[in-house]
Amino acid sequence: MKRLRGGLVKGISQEALSLLMFHDYPGNIRELENIIERIFVLCPEGEIGVRCMPEHLKARAVPTVFPVGMDVALRTTENQVILAALEHNDYNRLATARMRNMHKSTLYRKIKRIGIQLPKEDGRVHTILSIFL
Repeated sequence: MKRLRGGLVKGISQEALSLLMFHDYPGNIRELENIIERIFVLCPEGEIGVRCMPEHLKARAVPTVFPVGMDVALRTTENQVILAALEHNDYNRLATARMRNMHKSTLYRKIKRIGIQLPKEDGRVHTILSIFL
């Protein structure tokens, strides 16, 4: 246990830590500092859990209706990472595969398994057009 700002904090739950780690922090380090201060105000004692997080972070939490096994949690996380990488690369599958350090055929199999509907054109078309325009 550690005494912080007059409170007695035992630790942080895995879910709360995940919310903090996967937030983009558009306000940079100041936003992180403000969030942590708010957390200690809301939960000055015990374990810091999701209930202590600001609403905008809680909104990003994936609700679990029932406890899931590790394999389901890993698959869900992998699906989210692949989808985010595809969106980041304008659905350019080759760029996404490179970004995720996997062979493009592996990415294609995962896209099919997940059931992601891909647009007819991917990011390569926009890249090629920008060269000629």
